[in-house]
Amino acid sequence: MTKQLPFILICATAVIIIVALISTIGFQNTVGAFGVIFVGFCWWKGKSVNAMAAQAGSKIGSAKRTVAPSESYDFEFPKADPDNPPMREHAVFMYKQPRSDGDVTKGGTSWMGGLPALGDVQWPHDAAGQAMHHVMQIDLSDAGLFLNVRGLPMLGSIAVFVALGEDSRKFETKVLYVKEPRGETARPETLIPIGNHSFGGPSIHTTDPDSRTVLPRWTVDLVQLTLDSYIAPNDGKTLKQELSAIRPLGTGKNVSTFNFVDDLPNGQDPSYWHSAQIFADSLSKAARRGASLTADDRAQILGDINDWDELVQNMETLAADMAIWASTHSPWDVMSPVDLALFKEQFTPFEDGRQKSAMARIYHSMPGSFGFLTKLADATLKEMVRGPDEVFRLLPEPIQQATDKDHLTSRLPHQMFGPPSWIQDGPAFHEADHLLLQIVDDSVIGLELSGGHIQVWISPDDLAAQNWDGIKSYFECS
Repeated sequence: MTKQLPFILICATAVIIIVALISTIGFQNTVGAFGVIFVGFCWWKGKSVNAMAAQAGSKIGSAKRTVAPSESYDFEFPKADPDNPPMREHAVFMYKQPRSDGDVTKGGTSWMGGLPALGDVQWPHDAAGQAMHHVMQIDLSDAGLFLNVRGLPMLGSIAVFVALGEDSRKFETKVLYVKEPRGETARPETLIPIGNHSFGGPSIHTTDPDSRTVLPRWTVDLVQLTLDSYIAPNDGKTLKQELSAIRPLGTGKNVSTFNFVDDLPNGQDPSYWHSAQIFADSLSKAARRGASLTADDRAQILGDINDWDELVQNMETLAADMAIWASTHSPWDVMSPVDLALFKEQFTPFEDGRQKSAMARIYHSMPGSFGFLTKLADATLKEMVRGPDEVFRLLPEPIQQATDKDHLTSRLPHQMFGPPSWIQDGPAFHEADHLLLQIVDDSVIGLELSGGHIQVWISPDDLAAQNWDGIKSYFECS
């Protein structure tokens, strides 16, 4: 009781003051006065926190740290060697080639997605033994025109792989040096579909089973950026101004039917038969997954599982019938109003927000399901935007123009060397290292990183020795 007495006295005093104020200046004025005091306190507190953060030389993030090499900050961050500092003033940025310049799915010596050209180098596997997914290949002879970094080869290329599979349990990145890249390397038979759901996947919706294991290919151009001074953490505005002076940045708008309602044949409803085909494919996929679930997993989804096998079989039958119906058309043919009405009738029982049938509950418990027609239409639109020229040119002209204007970059281009972007605290651990690569969220090619980025770091010693196994990588999102 003695320990609580000061607290009781403070509360009693506060109550007396509040009552006195109300009786003197009125209730509303009292509330207003306390509001002003509260705002002033928050302003003072914010400045104090920022000052402490600056003094500590660290960034205070507003979001929970996703990946970091240590769970504790009780150590001194590594400092750069003054005789061999990392590259911070020069950077190479990778812009997706405009579609108006040619077919981005072929040609070029640097590219995102697609199949790598590994020459005699073996396709990498993650710690679990699964084949990893190719994210980009960069021509070092092009990058070497802009960079002079000790240890960075002037010939050959680097190929970057990330574990993006549906069953991936741990974030993992590998960088391979390819001295003599030759042709496309065939994908391993063990390569699993892309769909790491911690990254917002599945990122590929297509009826082609091979395409689900490889990100869409998009040729990139390398552009140099020379900075007059080191860009401070989070100074994104300065960096964007520098980049815009070299090549205009896109608006980063999402590829969505919402932005092209007046341009698409059926507005926000599915316009192309591809939408019906990928819905049928997602139904079939859900049925196959459902058939393999354990009794406990089934009970969590449906509770009463007496007729589970029959429901899954009915879903597979519906999927097969729909696939046969949709396959009578090219994926890129426009759906007639009659066909669209029939498709919507088939889709309605599976739509989110409705009283779901048992079959619909099974379907939506599986990854890769579609809850709304607009999601189907958006998936088709993205597939056409990143497709080969003969598919892309089927889109209405305003969408083709908007692709080059809005969708070639997100918030920033992909990057080699130079100052890192800060989302959380990853760069604080690598003041002494080179930023080898920064790969940003790129929904156009299906690399869904929840608005974040992948940073790949390498020490000057490892780079000088070309020890590519020495890289450290982070996935961060806000």
